[in-house]
Amino acid sequence: VNGVGKMTQRFKFKKVFKPETEQKEIFSTIVCPKLKDFLEGQNQLLFTYGATSSGKTFTIQGVTGNSGIMPRAIDTIFTTIGNRQCATVPLQPKGFNGVELVGVLQQEQMRKEKEAVFKL
Repeated sequence: VNGVGKMTQRFKFKKVFKPETEQKEIFSTIVCPKLKDFLEGQNQLLFTYGATSSGKTFTIQGVTGNSGIMPRAIDTIFTTIGNRQCATVPLQPKGFNGVELVGVLQQEQMRKEKEAVFKL
């Protein structure tokens, strides 16, 4: 309470960026440390919040020639894992933080379903 009987809220920010901050700086400051933790097996969440037309979509997606944090993150992940990608992983997600073993027949069915998506 602020002494006048009204509730007040206080917020703490770890980092505030100026409007002229480049996408690259936001990515390297905020997203890269989270990507490192993600690649080491930790769950991560990046949440954007703001008024309409405040730049959330621009920051996440970017524009041609000035990628946002999502395209940069995806590029970083696939560049980092490089040739360590596996074409057939006998596991699938289960629940929020588990995996389950998938049999050979189910793997083949999943492969066909994925291929069908690319034919749309």
